[in-house]
Amino acid sequence: MLPSSNYRSPLELPNGTMQTPVSVGDLPSFDYQTSVETITENVTSHLEVHPEIPGVILLQNEKLHSALPRALMFERLGHRYGVELFLRKPILELQQNLGIQTFTISSNMGVKEAVRFALQREPEYIYTPLVIHYDDGLLRLLDMHVLLYAQSHILDNANNVLGSMKQIEDAIQRNMAFEQLMDLIVSAISRVIPNHRTGIFVKPSRWMELPGRHNLVYPYNDVLTKAPAFRSVMETCQPLHILDTGVSSHWQGMKSLGRFRTWMGVPIKSVLGCEGVLSLGRFSLSPFSEEETQLTKSFSEFIGVALHTSSNSNAMPFRLERARRMTNLWVGTQLSSNKGK
Repeated sequence: MLPSSNYRSPLELPNGTMQTPVSVGDLPSFDYQTSVETITENVTSHLEVHPEIPGVILLQNEKLHSALPRALMFERLGHRYGVELFLRKPILELQQNLGIQTFTISSNMGVKEAVRFALQREPEYIYTPLVIHYDDGLLRLLDMHVLLYAQSHILDNANNVLGSMKQIEDAIQRNMAFEQLMDLIVSAISRVIPNHRTGIFVKPSRWMELPGRHNLVYPYNDVLTKAPAFRSVMETCQPLHILDTGVSSHWQGMKSLGRFRTWMGVPIKSVLGCEGVLSLGRFSLSPFSEEETQLTKSFSEFIGVALHTSSNSNAMPFRLERARRMTNLWVGTQLSSNKGK
């Protein structure tokens, strides 16, 4: 029997708050697994000691056989003769008696898609845990409470997009210190455009002129300028979305940014042209949506303004207005989408 552990999401902060997950693979889940031959009493004893675990994954010949939800398992044992019939027998007998269907999802699936999938199950299965299958073969159990909480978190962030943009705009007009302003922008990006790593790469000459330093703002180097993806964004001054870096020739020379499966680069523009790239990477195979691309372009406009706050550029009002228009376009798209549901 494998030990149980609460898988803490890589997006969970030390203070216990949760950043927006890219996919269900980022959510806290459980790896309690055992063989179908394990005596049921051993499983129930473990679950009694660990009340947070929503069930158990059953393996046969080291492969997924099924999953048993905690609630249904204890409910059946509580029925007449349940203990006598199953407690000291292999867990497989209890599983066969219950006849529970197991629902498996990919770790790359988005939270919204996973919620839709889960709620489309038969009524008796709606709140049973899901088995997450990771690309490396790992299996974990996802509690529906965690999944629904994540969806609520995502919806709250999406509903506050306009507020976040207004906060950034006010900060720019108040001439907030560069480091604090960049913190504000990057924090907003992480909340509404799920990603595992954000990077802001600017021309070395512009980087030297910045009014401050930030740990996510870098001068780009010769390696990046030779990479097809980075060069494409800088030369065309247009966004580039690589759905799967594993099969894209454009990803050559970009591995220094991270071992991403999905990547998006959005140009950072000024009156002088393209001055850098806003880089968003995902470790999972989770493509960015068109709405996320449009929203990222809004943030890149704000970054472009922030890079020039010390120069008192006359173009700042125009740049802010362009960022507003992009944000309003995104909001309009979301409203139209919601009306169609």
